[in-house]
Amino acid sequence: EGYDVGDRVIIEPVLSCEIRGIEPPCYQCQRGQFANCENITRGNISAGIQTGYCRDTGGGWSPYFLAHRNQLHRVPDDLPDEIAVLIEPFACALHGVLKAELQEADEILIIGAGAIGLLTIAAIRALGKANRILVVAKYPHQQRLARKLGANEILSHSKGLYANFCQLTQAESYQPELGKPVLIGGVHVTLDCVASDSTIDDALRLTRAQGRVMLVGMPAIPKNIDWTSIWYKELKVMGAYAYGLETYKGEQIRTFALGIRLLQQMGSRLLPLIGERFSLKDYRHAIQAALHTGKSGSVKTIFDLRLT
Repeated sequence: EGYDVGDRVIIEPVLSCEIRGIEPPCYQCQRGQFANCENITRGNISAGIQTGYCRDTGGGWSPYFLAHRNQLHRVPDDLPDEIAVLIEPFACALHGVLKAELQEADEILIIGAGAIGLLTIAAIRALGKANRILVVAKYPHQQRLARKLGANEILSHSKGLYANFCQLTQAESYQPELGKPVLIGGVHVTLDCVASDSTIDDALRLTRAQGRVMLVGMPAIPKNIDWTSIWYKELKVMGAYAYGLETYKGEQIRTFALGIRLLQQMGSRLLPLIGERFSLKDYRHAIQAALHTGKSGSVKTIFDLRLT
């Protein structure tokens, strides 16, 4: 009800109690934290945390898939397809930024300038934040896009990272007998949009005492991370997963709905993140472009069903 064939929609993939037909909803769903649903193995569909991770829903590689009507978000007429495909990753970035509770004087470091890192910059600026943003970007095209989206300083992912970071932030670097440099000072907030072994370790070292580290990337099972910074500097380390119900300017609003609103306001600013468009039959080349972004210069790889 309320939709016609041909209407453009975005699917919010989280499979919450509401989607599973469970009443009363679990503790997390009652609080609007749908991504942390505690009933992911129960209800009227198979186990799975999201559409595409549940055998009863299908996914993006399926001939078709199913979605509950409450997972649908209508795409506004003034939002082109090329921007609409960014809503889901933008919502992930937006959720991380809001969870970080940025203060006006906070200096921010973003590690990683892939799709999530760049959309994190965009989310900070779309929320009207004027904070100084430093970005660690690996490839030239990422560095260029980070600057265009509002980053103030770009740091290369190289052996000179710590020295350059100290120069930009007035942090002081000390070399211990063992291991990587120890920093005094740094940024107030670090958003790690990679969350690999090395980037988590860097995030903890580059954040100043009493600061906050937000893991926006997917950390898996990282190794060789020195936890001394968490203890000695009394850091607050948090994760940001998917989306939920946000509080924005006194309003309770789903992350997807807020993301759509902000993307409408941004207009075409995010179009440079869309790289080459691929037809479905050219999926092998599309996968290679997504896997090797340094070579392809791609940020977001998309399929265009109009291509044959």
